[in-house]
Amino acid sequence: MEGKININIDAALQLAKERKAKDVISSAMNAFKITKKNYLQRGILIVIILIIATVVGYTRETVNIFSESCETILNVVVAMFGTVFTGYSFFQALISEELLVRMVNDTTKDCKGDEKSKLQETNETFIECMMLELFTILISLLLKIIISCVNPEFLLFNQMWKNNTMASILIFVYFYIVAIVLWEIKSFIFNVFQLFNIYAGVKIVGIVKKE
Repeated sequence: MEGKININIDAALQLAKERKAKDVISSAMNAFKITKKNYLQRGILIVIILIIATVVGYTRETVNIFSESCETILNVVVAMFGTVFTGYSFFQALISEELLVRMVNDTTKDCKGDEKSKLQETNETFIECMMLELFTILISLLLKIIISCVNPEFLLFNQMWKNNTMASILIFVYFYIVAIVLWEIKSFIFNVFQLFNIYAGVKIVGIVKKE
């Protein structure tokens, strides 16, 4: 007679809870927050982006350079969105009963102190990563359309330094958003790594049991 499978019912019920789209989006936007854990990393990132934004904002070819940057970033993020979506589909295809039980029973505490299973954490990481990328795609597309309508010689203020400063600020905000979204891909890579480790472990245990 096979042994009874123990399942963390609370973690399983947590998965069944309905989440509204606005809650998922709000959770994804937390990636932009500066906290005690990431303030040093964000500080370095901000300095680097500030330098790049200032250089682009004060060049004579600001409009052309920024337009090309938006197009390049748009192409990269669209490709990454496809990669993450494919990875998520592959993850769903890999889930067997043994792997499902293992990931539901493997729980940790989130930043709010709530218990969360590895399966829920992985699901949320994938969907939040795709939400961030979709957000970046929409912003890049919107900026690309706006920039294509702007004359390279267009001036918002009479003083050139004001135009350059305004351009630098807007470019900084956009580049900061893109940098954070690209950095969050590390979570996707790490989750794929963990998933394959768990999957391999479950397969090996299954092989041992058959012998």
